[in-house]
Amino acid sequence: MEDKKKSKEVLLKELKELRRIKDLFENLLRSIPVSLYFKDTEGRLIRVTKYFLEQAGAPSVKGEKDIIGKTDFDLFGEELAKVARADEERIMKTKEPEINRPEISSTPEGETVYLSSTKAPMVDTKGNVIGIVGLTQDVTAQKVAENQLKHLLGELSTPVLHAMEGIIIMPLVGTLSSDRAQNATQTILESIAHYKAKYAIIDITGVSVIDSMVAGQLIKTAKAVETLGSKAIITGVSSDIATTIVDLGIDMKDIMTSNSLIEGLQHAIKAVKDEEY
Repeated sequence: MEDKKKSKEVLLKELKELRRIKDLFENLLRSIPVSLYFKDTEGRLIRVTKYFLEQAGAPSVKGEKDIIGKTDFDLFGEELAKVARADEERIMKTKEPEINRPEISSTPEGETVYLSSTKAPMVDTKGNVIGIVGLTQDVTAQKVAENQLKHLLGELSTPVLHAMEGIIIMPLVGTLSSDRAQNATQTILESIAHYKAKYAIIDITGVSVIDSMVAGQLIKTAKAVETLGSKAIITGVSSDIATTIVDLGIDMKDIMTSNSLIEGLQHAIKAVKDEEY
């Protein structure tokens, strides 16, 4: 009799603990502001957070009862669902999680949304895989901020100075990567249009290395400047750089060059004044 009483007390205690855990879990699903979801081995949704429902973007979803038992194929279309299903099958097979995978989606209004997705296998007490748990975060704001910062850094790395009416100067310093060289071209062309510049001086005094890529991009930039009806002057061309350009077989005979920024600027100032009279 005593043993039965103890057994009942243990069961009641365990039941109380299970209810407490269930309440905590339900509160988590209601409150946590992330898209957290649980799927079985067939990819069917078992439970999701309230935030997942808000971010799902599926027109048919009005509440959790509309989403439980559905798969990504039901909610997001075949193209996205195939990719997600392949990832989840691999995760369940290898039992290795996938952390912070970048993804791109869109809202029903067609706006681009950047996501960070983490998925891990769910296993039972015996180590058998019973499904997938996933967490998706909307990182659009961070991505937009990163792109803005990248653009700002690009502008800082290729600054344009408005020397005077009709003349702009772009001083280049350090190593020119392919991306930076292309950004420099775009920046100087935009600046010519903005300032209505007749002369664009590209100063390479501070460029540490001149190779075929850099020289080729400089020529492209100079020719692009001329298509806007302006004249490009490349300054800072030392004897060593001139020798390197010759050795590389780069033809710059149609490009105006100068060994110093001052000399190039003086030439541009004189040319602008001559055009005024």
